[in-house]
Amino acid sequence: MLSVGDPISGIIGSIEETDETQWWIVIIMFVTCSFIVLPVTILELGISYGIISAIIGSVGAVIVDEFKPRINGQIIDDNLTIPLVSGLLITIFTVLF
Repeated sequence: MLSVGDPISGIIGSIEETDETQWWIVIIMFVTCSFIVLPVTILELGISYGIISAIIGSVGAVIVDEFKPRINGQIIDDNLTIPLVSGLLITIFTVLF
């Protein structure tokens, strides 16, 4: 997700950033991240749980990419937070279900 989804959203976001294109950036990153993680989650969890966990992980990656977390006013780089948040959300889902 980090090595493909984040650069794609960055490239698209740098072309033109308006309110209209902001939603397209989010959708494109979500779809890209979902397709990246989908084969792994389906192999490990089966089709239904694999699709749900891929969606949950992709939502986490998109949220962290769009809303940069801050600690004491310092922005935490999404290169750290995208894998941590998406992996944590997928792990929590697989443990609960």
